[in-house]
Amino acid sequence: MKFLKVNAKLKYLSSIVSTVVINLTVNGITAISPLGGSGTRLYPLTLDTPKHLLPIGNRAIFHAATEYLAQQGIIDFILGVTGYRNRVDTHRFFGYGGRFRAQGLNPRIHYANYDDLVYRNKGSGDVFLWTLTNYRDLIGNNHVLLVNGDNLSNIDLGEFYEAHRQKDAVLTIAVKELEPKDPRLPNFGTVVFDSKTARVSEFVEKSEDPPSSYVNTAICLFSPEIYEVANSREMRDLMKELEETNKPLDVGGRLIPSLVKWGVKVFAYPLTGAWSDVGTPNSYSETTRDILYGEYPILHRMYVQRRGADWEALVHDDTVRRLGNRSERINFVGRCILGSNVTIGDGTLIQNSVIGDNAYIGSGVIIEETTLMPFTRVEDGVHIRAGIVGHNTIIGSNSVISPGAVLGDDLYIPPEYNVGIGQRLASTRHLAVVRRAGYKIGDELSGLEAFAFTP
Repeated sequence: MKFLKVNAKLKYLSSIVSTVVINLTVNGITAISPLGGSGTRLYPLTLDTPKHLLPIGNRAIFHAATEYLAQQGIIDFILGVTGYRNRVDTHRFFGYGGRFRAQGLNPRIHYANYDDLVYRNKGSGDVFLWTLTNYRDLIGNNHVLLVNGDNLSNIDLGEFYEAHRQKDAVLTIAVKELEPKDPRLPNFGTVVFDSKTARVSEFVEKSEDPPSSYVNTAICLFSPEIYEVANSREMRDLMKELEETNKPLDVGGRLIPSLVKWGVKVFAYPLTGAWSDVGTPNSYSETTRDILYGEYPILHRMYVQRRGADWEALVHDDTVRRLGNRSERINFVGRCILGSNVTIGDGTLIQNSVIGDNAYIGSGVIIEETTLMPFTRVEDGVHIRAGIVGHNTIIGSNSVISPGAVLGDDLYIPPEYNVGIGQRLASTRHLAVVRRAGYKIGDELSGLEAFAFTP
């Protein structure tokens, strides 16, 4: 612990926020992650960035998730990455695990090298079964942890594994209870299970009339017995049916419901800690708020913690040095995270927001409840409230970004422009893709080389 003198007006308690220390509680588990989704609900944020690599709290979602699991003892991660951009960008980002070495972790990253031309039309269950078969020599007799690439959680793997082992389960599903009237319920698979034994009796994927308020978190632990199930007559019949009808095998849509139907020992494990599915701009903003207020501490690594009378900020040490004494002329309110090499002008107010690496913010700017992704540039006098701004986007002076607006990557918003409430903006090069996704397309915006759209 040390005191870092930043200016003479306030005392800031400063310390380097290091990686959360978690005992290595598990071994004998191999992780498999299907990473093939296009992230259409998050458009425009995922038009240029794969969903699992989207930064949240200044860390790529799946990077934070894998680091958290690696801290708990998982060494081998097999990534089922589908689609050209997903494959290339994921490999460029992760390589074979080298970026974890600085944290003293040594996970090994493997890539499921199936035929992408075939599997781009397959489902997450197809990828899972292919990986089980073709990586049997690596998996051996390990248990298999199946995790999605767009979730964050504070799951204790040791407790999860112990609950799984005590039930002698073939599959244990981590579930999270939502309020019975939560409007998000129809967007998730829901799980019905015995309150005493936790045995699952029904699994329903994305129903308008969900039979339970417990949702599937897409964190599943399989015992080695899953190989027997994968080679069973029932599974062969299911795969034949899907092939004849040209339908994919989705983990939630068909695989888990079929296991329950066949009488396989499937159990539920209710999560008590934080969990988030980062699937829409709203859930992205809600998760960001959770991060700002202390959830998912893995995301707070390597920041300088600074506090004032009514605010607290996590600031990269490069930015602390860059701002120097000028920070006394910047107003922070609530909770904030500032990435590396951020520039901020005089008289700017930042409230409950995340500022990405290499962002430039001019003077007299107001940023509230907002995320700026890396390399954004916000000129003097701009007001952004409850928005998300994509990579390398420039917002001209005195513009207003209204609540709920989402701006894609590499846009230019001219001075004194007003982006309306809930509008999403993307570059015109993405027009055909967004239209195919079923969004309502607005007019092309003159002079912006962009168009607006809404769900």
